[in-house]
Amino acid sequence: MPVTLNVYDADINLGDSDSKKLYLKAIAVDSDVKKYDLSPTNFEMFLSTLREKVNDFKLNRNNNFSLDKNRGAAGTTPEYVSLLDCYGDVDLNHVYNKSREVWYGNNANIQQTQDTLRRNMSYLVIRNLLTAEARQELMIHDKHFIFDEYGDGMCFFKLIVQKVNPTSRSSIVAMKKQLRELDLKQVKYNISKGNVAFESTYKSITRQGGSHDDIEIDLFAYYHTAKNPLFKDFVSRLEEKYQEGDAITYIQMMEKAETKYNNLLSAKKWDYSDDRDAKIIALTTLVNDMYSKINGNKSGKNRFDKKDDENTDRASANRKEWTTPPAEGGSEVKMIGKKEVRWCAKCRYGKGMWTTTHDTATHQKKNVESASATKPSNAPATTSNNDKVNLNPSLQAALNTLCGDVGIAESDDEALN
Repeated sequence: MPVTLNVYDADINLGDSDSKKLYLKAIAVDSDVKKYDLSPTNFEMFLSTLREKVNDFKLNRNNNFSLDKNRGAAGTTPEYVSLLDCYGDVDLNHVYNKSREVWYGNNANIQQTQDTLRRNMSYLVIRNLLTAEARQELMIHDKHFIFDEYGDGMCFFKLIVQKVNPTSRSSIVAMKKQLRELDLKQVKYNISKGNVAFESTYKSITRQGGSHDDIEIDLFAYYHTAKNPLFKDFVSRLEEKYQEGDAITYIQMMEKAETKYNNLLSAKKWDYSDDRDAKIIALTTLVNDMYSKINGNKSGKNRFDKKDDENTDRASANRKEWTTPPAEGGSEVKMIGKKEVRWCAKCRYGKGMWTTTHDTATHQKKNVESASATKPSNAPATTSNNDKVNLNPSLQAALNTLCGDVGIAESDDEALN
């Protein structure tokens, strides 16, 4: 496996102009990064962001963001663990004393070394992640993390943990709420970083002994906050397969989403210009209007609107309606929004959910056939994907050209690759 080199692996010499630029880049304030307060509900997101910074800028170089698991006990070999993974196992005094050894050693004065430089860098990086109010509150206790005029990142982080007290004060309910409010905009629509943020928040729930049965549903909702239309279409198709009974875990969903994201990046199709989106909207409206006139559909609704209707219905219905089972002896058919749905006890690995395509008795890996079987007898006739609508030649040419420009998939299988 190839080793990825990181420029921050090398020593940082503030007397060298190139090296100093790297240092200044690491400690610069990033206006695009969310600033965190000292509330328990924000701690896991803060922790996830800090993990990225520690990794990107090699702040744990030479274990400068780690502690000996054995605490230097006689007869043991040091086993260093990142403070981000053991912050609940040590108290602030222990972290402070170990840091003081690095800063002073056996001397009376501060030591100017690569180790103290990294520790001060980590302090500045953490400080830049906090709101002004949080920084002000922590500076009252500067004796716990300031050595002469320099801040120590490990001590500063442990003080934050002590203030937030995430284990005893943050609730599982608050963590679940935070999970549902995640938005890919927070990671600049980077799916790889988004997966890390989502899983970190989910694991904060399980670490406190909680469970979350709706993890897959929340992950789909998270991916729908993306801006790229090809990625969102991919997610919609994956979600449809999940609803039809495909067994897929949230880990597998993350792998598929990251693969799709990397493929779009490689094909230079991840970023779309606004004018192209506007063309798609305008052309879709034109096609819809013509299709309605051809079929005498006064409402203007047609097969192109189907996905929009489903998304609107999902948004208007309470998310719990899709996963809350019917009362004992109650009806297993109901309406959610404008959709008639049936209860399937076999979906979601036996947890059950309401679906538009099948019920428990007709559950199978693919429920394409059951979708037509459950259709009401008085439902209006629909046009299949194979039916042809004769568009005028100029419109058809424009449609073909636009579809080629934006890379619209010609089949479900292609879109899911």
